Amino acid sequence: MKRMSVALVALIVTAIGVHAAVTSVNIVGYKETTLEAGKRIIMSAPLYDPSGDGTNTLIGIFGTDQLLQAVNQANADRVIVFDTVAGVYQAYAQYTDGHFYRANSAEEWDDSILADDDTIPAGSSFWVVHPASAPARDVSLLGEVLGGKSHTQDVALVTGYQLASSAYAAEIDIQEIAKIADGATAAINNANADRIVTWDAAAQAYQTYALYTDDVWYKANTAEEWDDSIAATGTIPVGGGFWYISKTDFTLTDACPYSGAY
Repeated sequence: MKRMSVALVALIVTAIGVHAAVTSVNIVGYKETTLEAGKRIIMSAPLYDPSGDGTNTLIGIFGTDQLLQAVNQANADRVIVFDTVAGVYQAYAQYTDGHFYRANSAEEWDDSILADDDTIPAGSSFWVVHPASAPARDVSLLGEVLGGKSHTQDVALVTGYQLASSAYAAEIDIQEIAKIADGATAAINNANADRIVTWDAAAQAYQTYALYTDDVWYKANTAEEWDDSIAATGTIPVGGGFWYISKTDFTLTDACPYSGAY
């Protein structure tokens, strides 16, 4: 993720708090996303709490009044994080008191395990699922912009699956997410290479890419598509995310693509 084009979204220079999730701020921004009925999207939180250490909490990302809340977790918006170590999902939802609770099952929900402070590290992403019975809902992620002119953020990738993103408020060219020199694995057979899997929220469908030995990412939903050698185009938008399926453990050093004014 070393080479990313800048796409800062509605950055506002201010010195006042603008939301319950943000108190003392320097450069503040927001990213607005629409949650559609019955659809799921992959989101990331490229804006951070004032500590600026590249870590966010659930309550810091969403606040207490943006997501759909409910007494029954099935009727609420669910935030679903993938645990790369355990290889399992952890779901969360907000009760009508505005707090996040763990919600993998009805039993876990009934246990009322408070999760406001569960963290989302820089460079990771998560699913958000909006109930089919609910109307579309706009969600604004607010926070402080991470980085500055010489800032870098290490993003550790493990062997296997992880939900990843840019650590910064910038879009990522799919071709520049990871290269051989960064530690990514390339191969002639797509099954033996690192893979990136993006999610089309409108179509509710995946697109897989794999890294060939020429250091180019190609479409790889099927063996036939891989053989067609269709190079990946496009970007991961600000506030978006993707699956990264790695053959080895390695660390990407994500360099800040924009100059800080602070």
